[in-house]
Amino acid sequence: MKNKSTRISKKRTKRAPSKRARAMVEKLNSETQTVEEILKGAEPKKDKGVFADLQTDHKLDQQTKTQKSRENADLERQLDLLSGITIEATSHKPGTQSK
Repeated sequence: MKNKSTRISKKRTKRAPSKRARAMVEKLNSETQTVEEILKGAEPKKDKGVFADLQTDHKLDQQTKTQKSRENADLERQLDLLSGITIEATSHKPGTQSK
């Protein structure tokens, strides 16, 4: 009994695609071309919108940053004032008078 794995088989020649297969490929190619055209038409409008959105987002980010920095500066001033008051209150001993 011969080992089947050592047996050499001839490769079949490839047949040309059938008319039905060719028609399906043509149909798919034409559909992809129309989809690509539609997408190309939509891209510039979308890009402009995205760019405008990025600009407005950047402006909003800058505004919120400035608002937060102002709020932080105000809070730091208030904290400095409060800490100054508490330091004076703790350093002043009861029963002694300031000159």
